[in-house]
Amino acid sequence: MLPATKRVSVLEFERRPETNRIEELIEGEICLAPEPTLDHQDVVLNIATALREWARRTHAGRVFVAPTGVRLAWDTLLEPDVLFVSAARADLLRPEAVFGAPDLVVEVLSPGSIRNDRIRKFRLYAQHGVAEYWIADPVAKTVERYDLGPEGYVLAATLSGEDTVTSPQLPGFALSIPATFAP
Repeated sequence: MLPATKRVSVLEFERRPETNRIEELIEGEICLAPEPTLDHQDVVLNIATALREWARRTHAGRVFVAPTGVRLAWDTLLEPDVLFVSAARADLLRPEAVFGAPDLVVEVLSPGSIRNDRIRKFRLYAQHGVAEYWIADPVAKTVERYDLGPEGYVLAATLSGEDTVTSPQLPGFALSIPATFAP
């Protein structure tokens, strides 16, 4: 995280000169994201491909991958690894970003992203109404599925081994854990 003398707005953040670094704006702080590993990218593509095939087949909505921006507040612009916005909420989609909470966000852990993915983003996604949050861990080969409840996220499932990822938000969607973590 870069030290900030003041909180930066999304508009200020977007007006800066482009860099080759992966950056997000978390509550006014510019945060550098770690470069993704090849295992990380395999998991992102596996999940996104399965979700996109399901979404196209069912006409349920749209799937995006980073660096698609998600504007949650005037000072928060995140880039989830994978996100889904249902057709019923397509009004959130603008050419430059998603304006509001997607129905589903997936973060794939990297050694440098664990704190943000498990603490800061976890809190922000819940606070802004993301109905479901998955955390995929390429090292442990697990997917944790959290459902949003009145008090925040509740762990609905920790999937591993021969389990299959399913979701009440995604009727008919299924992805095996082996397929999630396949190279």
